[in-house]
Amino acid sequence: MMHPLKTFARQFGRNERGNVALMFGLLLVPIIGMTGAGIDYSRSSQLRAKMAIASDAAVLAAVKATGKTLDERRAIANATFASNLGADASLVNISGSLTKLSGNGYRYDASASYTYSIMQVLPGIGTQNDLSVFSEANAGDGTLEVALVLDNTGSMSADMSALRKAASDFTNILFDSSAGGSSLKMSVVPYVASVNPGRLNLAMSAVDTRGDSEWQARNLRWRWIGYLPDCNNDPFWKPGPPGDPWVPPPIGTPGNGAWLQDAARKVGEIGRELFGIKSAAAQSSAGTYGTPNRAAPFTGTTYTVNRPYTKTDGVKAFVPAGFNYDPVGARCVISNPGKIANLDLFDGIRTKSGRAQWKGCVEARPEPFDVTDDPPNLADPRTLFTPYFWPDEPGVGDKGNSLGYANNYMDDGELPSGWERGWEWEWQANLFKYDGTGKNVNFSENAPNTSGPNMACPDELLRLTSNRTSVLSKINSLRHWNGGGTISSEGIMWGWRTLSPRAPFADGAAYGTDGNRKILVIMTDGENQIGGNNVNGPVMSHYSSYGYLRWGRFPQENFDSAASYLDQRMTTACSNAKAAGVQVITILFRVETVAAQNLLRNCASSGNLFYIARDQAALTKAFTDVAELIGRIRITR
Repeated sequence: MMHPLKTFARQFGRNERGNVALMFGLLLVPIIGMTGAGIDYSRSSQLRAKMAIASDAAVLAAVKATGKTLDERRAIANATFASNLGADASLVNISGSLTKLSGNGYRYDASASYTYSIMQVLPGIGTQNDLSVFSEANAGDGTLEVALVLDNTGSMSADMSALRKAASDFTNILFDSSAGGSSLKMSVVPYVASVNPGRLNLAMSAVDTRGDSEWQARNLRWRWIGYLPDCNNDPFWKPGPPGDPWVPPPIGTPGNGAWLQDAARKVGEIGRELFGIKSAAAQSSAGTYGTPNRAAPFTGTTYTVNRPYTKTDGVKAFVPAGFNYDPVGARCVISNPGKIANLDLFDGIRTKSGRAQWKGCVEARPEPFDVTDDPPNLADPRTLFTPYFWPDEPGVGDKGNSLGYANNYMDDGELPSGWERGWEWEWQANLFKYDGTGKNVNFSENAPNTSGPNMACPDELLRLTSNRTSVLSKINSLRHWNGGGTISSEGIMWGWRTLSPRAPFADGAAYGTDGNRKILVIMTDGENQIGGNNVNGPVMSHYSSYGYLRWGRFPQENFDSAASYLDQRMTTACSNAKAAGVQVITILFRVETVAAQNLLRNCASSGNLFYIARDQAALTKAFTDVAELIGRIRITR
């Protein structure tokens, strides 16, 4: 049967009634042709696009079918192709075939004959168009290790749901595209101003339990906690008559202003204690991890001020063993020991349920080990990890006044007999409050607003695992944590340590293992900074893995300087990780500053591995793009 359009065209061509009919007849064929070309071209293009997508799905399904024969893979590929093409499969004559390439590569070819519906009326145009597509995919060789480092600071509060969704999609894409996940391992590292490696993950041989690190309890060591007025330790000091100039007495003259002990004490022993040099016997009165005793009954010495010319003559003060006193101007001060272990301070906090427990967060190691994956070594305390401890701070109702402190969770405690309270920061540093008596201890460790020695310590990280369920479970449990600030270098370092073949985890393959790739992906929505900007407060800031701004580990007690220092530590951490063979991919979320963009761009292994996500939708896309980029099974052509 002749096509109706062809019949009409032939009849119209025979019509000789006038020039108008002739001209219309001459134009009709190209009009029909152009119209038909547009319709048929659109239909065939749509079909070809669907075939290409179905071909990609088919070859990926074949590659992921580990343990199957080639014929079984072909059946899987053909079924996947037909399923993805859907109803269009019945409209065309389609054939597909799977072939094995070299290595772990496969190719799927598909062809179809599309029959024109309109264009076939044109002379010289055939009745059909032959379409063909092909896809190649490679499962790759070796293994893949991915550390997912996620900013969980308080600024992410409105975006945590979107982050969990994006990170879950990322995880599923990677496991789906890695031969069923059999050769993929992932870790998840949430971070704020510190990271929680987990108490059970860290062998105690990796932890500085003895307080040997130079930075352990940095803000508490040697801090003044009380004083006596009109006291001077100069044994030769003596006031003259009113108005007369001071005349130094002859050498050897007994000092009226000296501390006196019972006459049986040797001069040498008195001198050692005067200048803070403690005997081994005095140091033996210590906590489990070496911190001097803070709870009564004390051992130590009662000293007497012998000042016949002042009203303070005969005042007594008790100095517990391990603590120190020093002359400062016209007063004497008592100060904390020079060695304090944070784990002893946890033990010195009693709650209704028992002693406070270290949650597992750690402080940054001293330079340069804060930005290296050097394994912990008991012979070098700088390489060990210090348990994170946020000290109690004064607040309303305490001995001191509230000057912008963020973490008041217990009474400030009392001093040994004879000493007077000094400045407010002395009460913040008062070690005697950690005496294990449990006086008005009240803190919370439930996110997002926490208090106590573990304040702002985030969720525990997940070590490398090939278990998809474990990874998704960890991601879906993540929450934001307020306080402390943002320190991305610590997130990067613990992400790197989960990939490292070295302790404390030693979960990663050896560096240089043939076919193994180590990839670190970090997402952050903030610039590096410490929290609680309070330049007028005694400690000036919140606590962090680098301590307070005052008496912390920053080169200068200045917020801008501290931020620059943290940027520098982050840059060095990225450089060191990349030098070790870790590929670094960075995602900057919502932040638009040039400085932040440059920092994250330079941290990435290359410019095309730096992503900017300006909203939640862009965040999801960024994670999807990254997952497809690094997925081990991938379309190669």
